Amino acid sequence: MSIDLVALKHACIDGGQYGLNITPDSYGDLGTRLLRTSDLSSSGNVSDDAIFIEGEIDSRYIVESGDLLLSRAGTIGQAFSVGPELAGCAFAGFLIRFRPNPTVTDSRFLCYSTISEPFQAAVSADAVTSTI
Repeated sequence: MSIDLVALKHACIDGGQYGLNITPDSYGDLGTRLLRTSDLSSSGNVSDDAIFIEGEIDSRYIVESGDLLLSRAGTIGQAFSVGPELAGCAFAGFLIRFRPNPTVTDSRFLCYSTISEPFQAAVSADAVTSTI
């Protein structure tokens, strides 16, 4: 039995979208919730410490149910599957959103694959880290 490996970008509608780069002085008490790396856990939990952005947000930075968010800094490779309760939130710059292609794969399978040991090992091997 052989297993064909598929690049994440080929299982998705696009090659991944970097999140919204916004400074803390743009945060507000109302508006669109901003999902940050620190808000998400791979167990599916979301922090109650919500940050909001007031005003219009470009639709490229809005998540839909089934989207996959991967951390690109700090906890590199941490994966989070967006549930229906978070649809419509914006996602921050240290996250990359992948939108699974439903004709190729199921979004839950894609999320489980990204939290698997082989995927995480590949991310760790390719990660660029530095110290100050």
